[in-house]
Amino acid sequence: MRPSFLCLGFALVSSCAAPTLSPRFAPPPAPRDAASASAATPDAAPRKKARPTFAALPPPPVTTTPMAGEPTGAALAQARLVPTSCEKITAEEVEGRLKTMRAAVDASFKDWHDAQPECWRQDREEYEARKEMERSDAMLGLSGVGGTIGYGSGVGQGYGSGSISRAGAAGSVTVSGRGAGSGSHTAKVPAMAKSASGTNNQIASVDEADIVKTDGRYVYLAANGALRIVEALNPKVVSVTNLAGDVRELFVEGDRAVVYVASAGAAKRCTYGYDCAFGGDGSTTRIVVLDIADRAAPKAVREIGLSGSLIAARRIGNAVHTVTSDNDKPGPAFAVRPPDFQMCGTMEPVVRAKFAKLKADNEVAIRARSSDFPTMRDQGVEKPICDGVLRTALRDGQAFT
Repeated sequence: MRPSFLCLGFALVSSCAAPTLSPRFAPPPAPRDAASASAATPDAAPRKKARPTFAALPPPPVTTTPMAGEPTGAALAQARLVPTSCEKITAEEVEGRLKTMRAAVDASFKDWHDAQPECWRQDREEYEARKEMERSDAMLGLSGVGGTIGYGSGVGQGYGSGSISRAGAAGSVTVSGRGAGSGSHTAKVPAMAKSASGTNNQIASVDEADIVKTDGRYVYLAANGALRIVEALNPKVVSVTNLAGDVRELFVEGDRAVVYVASAGAAKRCTYGYDCAFGGDGSTTRIVVLDIADRAAPKAVREIGLSGSLIAARRIGNAVHTVTSDNDKPGPAFAVRPPDFQMCGTMEPVVRAKFAKLKADNEVAIRARSSDFPTMRDQGVEKPICDGVLRTALRDGQAFT
């Protein structure tokens, strides 16, 4: 059986190859006709080789896992601006401010609590000092010697004032000043300079607010609580228009002047941020538009009030753009320690009651406080500037646009 198996296997293998015939049994070659002969000539067109076919490439893999360092989808969603409303943001800000206030008051109470061991040590030292004084007084009293013991130190100073007068026939002081009067006259138009310098603007077509402006005929100054107009070539004061508050900058275009005035008592303005924290100073801003067709008698024709402090202003043609900053003055807007509070010498129940009352008072003040949104007052009507408010979903500050 084994030889049969081998022969069968060979037959199967040999059947896979093309059969070959010996020359003796090969068929005769076919005769070559003219067509086939002509096809074999050199002028015949070469046969085109079949292009190789390739299998279609698989689609590229889809990345579903972020690379290292890339933000997640949730983080990106927080950075996108979303529409909101004044009412919604106000409610969120109130709750956030209440949370901050409670944490600050609790931290102040903890400071008091942590300071009590030192207070107790001081109480013991004072008690021992009083007992020592009492024993010393008793011993002096028994020996018949009286005296007084005291502790402390003091410094005394005295000041006096008098008058020094210059010898002379008259004992009076004369104060000279300037007076102003008005009368009927015909105003003479002053001469105009052939050339005049202007504000060092960053862009030629964009004017920047400044404390001094000139049109070649007059010089306009915004300082010391007033708008002053002075003749340029024949220097003399033409008019002084007092404006309540801190007069800061102005624009002049034709017969109109726009003056920026900060509320009284404003801090020193941080202009460039070299040696100060650039931002608002907590003041409010008034924009006073004056008709200066008559340079001797400017007239206020419009006034706009803004709740923020002036940061910058630009003028392009007849349009004035103003940038203000609201609610960025440093410091908490609430008290963190009860009034007339002593760190030492107060019982704990009394201290706890004082801090609880402080929290309640702060909460009432925070909830009653008006919205922190910028406001604008024009023609006697005040309204918040919150149309089309956008903000990020990430609540990491009070910024919105």
